Amino acid sequence: MILKACCAACASWLVPVLGWSVLAPAVADVYAAEEAAVEAVAGQAVYIAHCAPCHGDNGEGFRRVYPPLADSRFFTTDLNRLPCVIRYGLRGEIEVGGVVFDQQMPGNSRLTNEDMLVLIGYLQQRWGEVEQLVDVEEWLRTCR
Repeated sequence: MILKACCAACASWLVPVLGWSVLAPAVADVYAAEEAAVEAVAGQAVYIAHCAPCHGDNGEGFRRVYPPLADSRFFTTDLNRLPCVIRYGLRGEIEVGGVVFDQQMPGNSRLTNEDMLVLIGYLQQRWGEVEQLVDVEEWLRTCR
């Protein structure tokens, strides 16, 4: 337990030096939790900068103009289309929560693949049902 409380950098050095291989899984858990927290903060920052102006700080949408993110099929059955929607936008009617929306969503070509990856992870965490691994590059090849 004491090692787990140490900083991750110190723990990564102490485990092999002192031969505490039994604590290696605990150290790995600390690293994984730290990495997930960093990615969540990065994803939230991308969301706030690029998505929240229309979809709202809490994904609530705006009246019947911009859809809410909760109950969106893009986090469940159409997750593979999400990178394309983020990059190239969306035109035409969509239904979210029983309400039809027909406002064009502009694409965002300035986001890097890494930005999109942390954004999609954040979106899944906040409004998705199951976190799936997302291969942004592969899915972008299938767009259009």
